Amino acid sequence: MPHETCDSDTGGSPAHRRELIATTDEVACQFRVRVSNVPLFRDVDGGLADRGSFVSVENPRVEVNQLSQNIDGELIVHLESHASERVTTNVSFTGMTVTRARFASFLGTDIEEMPLRHGSVTIGIDAGALNLVRLHLGHM
Repeated sequence: MPHETCDSDTGGSPAHRRELIATTDEVACQFRVRVSNVPLFRDVDGGLADRGSFVSVENPRVEVNQLSQNIDGELIVHLESHASERVTTNVSFTGMTVTRARFASFLGTDIEEMPLRHGSVTIGIDAGALNLVRLHLGHM
Protein backbone atom coordinates (compact mmCIF):
# COMPACT_ATOMS: atom_id res chain seq x y z
CA MET A 1 0.00 0.00 0.00
CA PRO A 2 1.56 3.37 -0.96
CA HIS A 3 2.29 5.88 1.78
CA GLU A 4 -0.19 8.80 1.72
CA THR A 5 1.06 12.29 2.40
CA CYS A 6 -1.06 15.35 2.98
CA ASP A 7 0.36 18.83 2.58
CA SER A 8 -1.14 20.72 5.51
CA ASP A 9 -0.64 24.05 3.74
CA THR A 10 -2.99 23.16 0.88
CA GLY A 11 -5.65 21.39 2.92
CA GLY A 12 -6.50 19.07 0.03
CA SER A 13 -9.76 18.80 -1.84
CA PRO A 14 -12.87 17.35 -0.16
CA ALA A 15 -12.60 14.32 -2.48
CA HIS A 16 -8.96 13.79 -1.39
CA ARG A 17 -9.98 14.06 2.28
CA ARG A 18 -12.74 11.47 1.79
CA GLU A 19 -10.20 9.18 0.09
CA LEU A 20 -7.80 9.52 3.05
CA ILE A 21 -10.62 8.74 5.49
CA ALA A 22 -11.59 5.64 3.48
CA THR A 23 -7.93 4.53 3.37
CA THR A 24 -7.62 5.06 7.14
CA ASP A 25 -10.76 2.99 7.72
CA GLU A 26 -9.42 0.16 5.51
CA VAL A 27 -6.07 0.06 7.35
CA ALA A 28 -7.78 0.19 10.75
CA CYS A 29 -10.07 -2.68 9.73
CA GLN A 30 -7.07 -4.84 8.73
CA PHE A 31 -5.56 -4.39 12.19
CA ARG A 32 -8.95 -4.58 13.94
CA VAL A 33 -8.54 -1.06 15.30
CA ARG A 34 -11.51 1.22 15.75
CA VAL A 35 -10.88 4.73 14.45
CA SER A 36 -13.00 7.36 16.18
CA ASN A 37 -10.89 10.37 15.25
CA VAL A 38 -12.44 11.03 11.84
CA PRO A 39 -11.97 14.71 10.93
CA LEU A 40 -15.09 16.87 10.91
CA PHE A 41 -15.69 19.02 7.86
CA ARG A 42 -18.46 19.95 5.48
CA ASP A 43 -18.45 20.92 1.83
CA VAL A 44 -19.51 24.50 1.13
CA ASP A 45 -19.80 26.55 -2.01
CA GLY A 46 -18.17 29.95 -2.09
CA GLY A 47 -14.90 31.52 -1.15
CA LEU A 48 -14.40 30.14 2.35
CA ALA A 49 -10.95 29.13 3.53
CA ASP A 50 -10.01 25.44 3.28
CA ARG A 51 -9.26 25.28 6.98
CA GLY A 52 -9.79 27.14 10.20
CA SER A 53 -11.14 26.77 13.72
CA PHE A 54 -14.82 26.50 14.39
CA VAL A 55 -14.25 26.57 18.16
CA SER A 56 -11.64 28.94 19.55
CA VAL A 57 -10.68 30.10 23.05
CA GLU A 58 -9.36 33.61 23.64
CA ASN A 59 -7.11 32.82 26.63
CA PRO A 60 -4.06 30.72 25.66
CA ARG A 61 -4.05 29.10 29.13
CA VAL A 62 -7.38 27.40 28.37
CA GLU A 63 -7.22 24.55 25.85
CA VAL A 64 -9.89 22.82 23.79
CA ASN A 65 -8.77 19.23 24.20
CA GLN A 66 -11.71 17.32 22.72
CA LEU A 67 -14.99 17.66 20.83
CA SER A 68 -17.69 15.05 21.19
CA GLN A 69 -21.43 14.58 20.88
CA ASN A 70 -23.71 13.50 23.71
CA ILE A 71 -26.78 11.28 23.53
CA ASP A 72 -29.01 14.38 23.22
CA GLY A 73 -27.16 15.45 20.06
CA GLU A 74 -25.35 18.38 21.67
CA LEU A 75 -21.81 19.22 20.56
CA ILE A 76 -19.60 19.01 23.65
CA VAL A 77 -16.47 21.17 23.86
CA HIS A 78 -14.05 19.79 26.48
CA LEU A 79 -11.95 22.57 28.03
CA GLU A 80 -8.86 22.29 30.22
CA SER A 81 -7.41 25.18 32.22
CA HIS A 82 -3.63 25.37 32.46
CA ALA A 83 -3.83 28.58 34.52
CA SER A 84 -2.70 28.75 38.15
CA GLU A 85 -5.75 30.85 39.07
CA ARG A 86 -9.38 31.20 37.97
CA VAL A 87 -9.58 32.89 34.55
CA THR A 88 -12.36 34.34 32.43
CA THR A 89 -12.21 33.71 28.70
CA ASN A 90 -14.30 34.02 25.58
CA VAL A 91 -15.16 30.83 23.64
CA SER A 92 -16.18 31.51 20.02
CA PHE A 93 -18.03 29.32 17.53
CA THR A 94 -17.83 29.90 13.77
CA GLY A 95 -19.35 28.04 10.84
CA MET A 96 -22.28 26.69 12.87
CA THR A 97 -25.52 28.03 14.31
CA VAL A 98 -25.47 27.72 18.10
CA THR A 99 -28.94 28.17 19.63
CA ARG A 100 -28.07 27.33 23.24
CA ALA A 101 -24.87 27.08 25.29
CA ARG A 102 -24.45 25.59 28.75
CA PHE A 103 -21.36 25.36 30.96
CA ALA A 104 -20.88 22.22 33.06
CA SER A 105 -18.40 20.32 35.17
CA PHE A 106 -16.32 17.60 33.52
CA LEU A 107 -18.90 15.05 34.69
CA GLY A 108 -21.72 17.03 33.08
CA THR A 109 -23.15 18.23 36.40
CA ASP A 110 -23.53 21.77 37.80
CA ILE A 111 -24.97 22.94 34.48
CA GLU A 112 -25.19 26.71 33.99
CA GLU A 113 -27.01 28.38 31.09
CA MET A 114 -24.65 30.77 29.25
CA PRO A 115 -25.83 33.82 27.30
CA LEU A 116 -24.76 33.78 23.64
CA ARG A 117 -23.28 37.02 22.27
CA HIS A 118 -22.41 37.15 18.56
CA GLY A 119 -21.61 33.43 18.37
CA SER A 120 -19.59 33.26 21.59
CA VAL A 121 -19.88 32.79 25.36
CA THR A 122 -17.80 34.12 28.23
CA ILE A 123 -16.89 31.56 30.87
CA GLY A 124 -15.00 31.50 34.15
CA ILE A 125 -12.88 28.38 34.65
CA ASP A 126 -10.99 27.42 37.80
CA ALA A 127 -7.25 26.71 37.95
CA GLY A 128 -6.48 23.27 36.51
CA ALA A 129 -10.16 22.53 35.91
CA LEU A 130 -11.71 20.36 33.24
CA ASN A 131 -15.09 21.70 32.09
CA LEU A 132 -17.60 21.25 29.30
CA VAL A 133 -19.44 23.70 27.09
CA ARG A 134 -22.58 21.96 25.83
CA LEU A 135 -23.86 23.41 22.53
CA HIS A 136 -27.26 22.91 20.97
CA LEU A 137 -26.91 23.47 17.22
CA GLY A 138 -29.60 24.83 14.92
CA HIS A 139 -29.93 24.19 11.22
CA MET A 140 -27.03 25.37 9.07
